[in-house]
Formats: sequence, C-alpha cells, structure tokens
Amino acid sequence: SKDGCPWDRAQTKQTICQTLIEECYELVDAVNRDDNDKICEETGDVLLQTAFYIRFLEEDLTHEKSDILTGICSKLIMRHSHVFGADKAKDAEEALKVWNKNKQIEKKYADSTTYLDDVPKNFPAAMRAEKVIKRAEFCNYTSGDKSTLINDVIKILQDGSTCELQKDDLQEVIFKIIALIRLSGESAESLIASKTQDFIKEFSSVDKLIKQDGLDMKTLDKQKVDYYRNAVKKS
Repeated sequence: SKDGCPWDRAQTKQTICQTLIEECYELVDAVNRDDNDKICEETGDVLLQTAFYIRFLEEDLTHEKSDILTGICSKLIMRHSHVFGADKAKDAEEALKVWNKNKQIEKKYADSTTYLDDVPKNFPAAMRAEKVIKRAEFCNYTSGDKSTLINDVIKILQDGSTCELQKDDLQEVIFKIIALIRLSGESAESLIASKTQDFIKEFSSVDKLIKQDGLDMKTLDKQKVDYYRNAVKKS
C-alpha cells in the first residue's frame, strides 16, 4: 500500500524472482538438514514471495486471491482423475502417468516437441536434462537401457583416450550419464550436490593435515598435495 514499506512498493514481478529462487533453495537446504524449525521458517519465507505475486496480479487487475486458489484446486481435481474421475491408479507410478496424461490435455501442447521444450530453460542444467529425458520417455523416446548407455559412455571415452575429447563428446557423455542416473532411480542434481559436499569435506581434511605440518597447500606442488591426500584416504 502507499503507506507500506518503500522497498516492498519498489518491487516488481521481475525483481522478486531472484529472492523467490533464493528462498526456495534455502527451504530445500533446511529439508536436507532435516531441521524442522528452519523448514517452518523457510516455508513462511516462500509463502511471502507468493504473496508478492498475488499482489502484483491484483495491481494489474488481472486476478484476485480467489482466482489463484480456485485455479490450483481445479488443476488438482483435473489432474487427479484417478481420485475424482474414472481413471485408476494402483500405485504412485500409475498415478504419475495419469497426472502426465491429464497435464497434456490441460496444457494443449501442439505436439510432443512443445511438451519437451516447455521445461523451463532457467532450471539448473542437470535438473532440466532429467526433466526433458523424463518427458521424452513419456513420449516413448528413450535414451536407451542401462547396458546401452554404459557401453556408449565407455566407447566415447575410449575413442577420446588417444586424442583430446571434443566439446561434443563431453556433452554426449554428460547427457548419457544423466540418463543412466535416472534409470538407476537417482537424481543427477542430488548426486552432484552430495558429491560436491564430500569433495569439500575431503579438501578440508587434507588442508588441516597440511596446516598441522606448518605448511600452506597453495605453496606445495601437486605431488606433495597428493601425498597428504592419500594419507587422508588411508586414515
């Protein structure tokens, strides 16, 4: 309102985007830490960002709060035709198939390519690749089975062992590995995040060991750093 916070009044649909993304990541981080107090706090922060967007729409005179609530309720009813309609789903996998079928109808995609290209381009790259692969599978366009993917990756790496791997080779390897991870029931985004954290923990242990000897990692050559690294791995 005109009597409200000047910072709030200065915001737009575009400026709040970054804050919304940050708050969502903070909520995910709280979930990963299994910290219920933080989950509660961060959920409130995410809701605050949605309140901004409700207000933006009201100011544009395009929607009211009731429009948004009615919209999500209608979507849930329409996509849950295995609950509110004639479709059947005996498990989570079948329920997801019904959801995707109804989403296709609701969105009125012109064709399957439009369905794939509709995955937001500002998703983290691994997450977007997973979603695109998943949608392609829904259209019966698969990346291959586990054995095929593993053999394809091995062949690319072997062919590149005698010369420098080209950009196209690296892209192919990464995409096939993401497809393989999906077939294994894991999330590439989660695995990368977890491995990155493990790498930081290992680095920290090596750094501490080096400092115990009165040295600085940045001044050591690679062989000396590897010596400490192997010592940490053996401990």
